[in-house]
Amino acid sequence: MYSEMIERTGYEPRTLRTLKWVASSVDVSRRREGLSFAHHKEAAGLSPEQQDVILDLSERGGWTREMVRHAINRLTYERERPHDVAVVPGLHHGDCRSVMVSLPNESIDLLVTDPPQESPEVLAVFDEALACAMSKLKPNSHVYIFTTWQRYEGTAGIVERHNLALRNTLTWVKNSGESAGGHVNYGDQYEVILFAHKGRRHLNGRRDSDVLRCDAVAEPQHPAEKPVALLQYLIEKSTQEKETILDPFMNVGNTCLAANTVQRRYVGIESDQQWYERAVASLAAATAGA
Repeated sequence: MYSEMIERTGYEPRTLRTLKWVASSVDVSRRREGLSFAHHKEAAGLSPEQQDVILDLSERGGWTREMVRHAINRLTYERERPHDVAVVPGLHHGDCRSVMVSLPNESIDLLVTDPPQESPEVLAVFDEALACAMSKLKPNSHVYIFTTWQRYEGTAGIVERHNLALRNTLTWVKNSGESAGGHVNYGDQYEVILFAHKGRRHLNGRRDSDVLRCDAVAEPQHPAEKPVALLQYLIEKSTQEKETILDPFMNVGNTCLAANTVQRRYVGIESDQQWYERAVASLAAATAGA
């Protein structure tokens, strides 16, 4: 049969096999006149329902073949993530290494935190905490770790040691005017955010710059307090609604507050009683005002 078709069409056997596979995989009722064969070929490996979704979006959005492939890859990565592992959201007082043991494995969708790293001893705590968090994080999830240029080497080394793929170094420009730096140093105007993957997951929305501009907290309660707006941006880029965010070093709870604001669940952990109580009060006030 193939020899006859080769003679009639001039196609190579491999091309004919591809044509046959696409024609048998994508029913006539699902084909879109406005899309090329290449578009249909990309969608051929999907279920019929997913073919309809992808081809409809392609036709309405004027997607290129590469855009179709990108969307299909996203579906593939999402299918590999567990969706039936429940975790009780809330705030916890205690050592994060102990608290995280009680969380179900592969129950967390995103890790966002600013760990204390002022000394080798404290850095070792972060190392152990990240080791524990890895089993709680779902496959194909993101991690954001705040640090500074002084602490970058040690922090990045720990991140990579736990088999996280370091994808970007984001720069948060604080927009806070002049910073104290004395007369021998330049004033600090930015912090570094390590962006890493466990597996692979697409970011939501457009491809943004790796320079993030956001005002620092005007009157911070905690030295490491981060603005809710910045945390909310990171959470929305890396998760969907109802997914769960983990911050094992939450200080006054702004990561959890940001998660709550955008309809995400949260697990926040803080060892210091004072900061834990402030986080509880902050979340309670936000819930009461909702």
